[in-house]
Amino acid sequence: MIRVITQVVDRTQKAQQRYDKASRLGMDAAGNVYVREVKRAHSDHYTSQAFRSTLLVKQSIRRDAPKKERAGWSIEIGTKLKQPLYWEMGHINHFTKKYERRRIWVPTLIAQAQAISDAYARVVARMMGNA
Repeated sequence: MIRVITQVVDRTQKAQQRYDKASRLGMDAAGNVYVREVKRAHSDHYTSQAFRSTLLVKQSIRRDAPKKERAGWSIEIGTKLKQPLYWEMGHINHFTKKYERRRIWVPTLIAQAQAISDAYARVVARMMGNA
């Protein structure tokens, strides 16, 4: 008679903890990509040199730490200034007396969606290497 002894080790809790950490760090990386690119997009003026520069907005862009929610991780990126909201949504310009709009935040997010996703995936894959 041949006897085979097998030991099964349940590592699901350790893998879950590692995945939570990897996801948080992945969200950090993804948030950094978006912050970098939206700041880069604010390196110009909204319409022309005659109007306010976007430098103040660029300097005010902040992000919070990733938060774990029921559906997964999230991160808030934005500014407390009202000026970018007016340009993003559109407004009647006080000087030109015309409706003006220059979208920066949403088009940047759309254009960088793949880079943001890749940054997240790269960090998670590296962290989960031998889980």
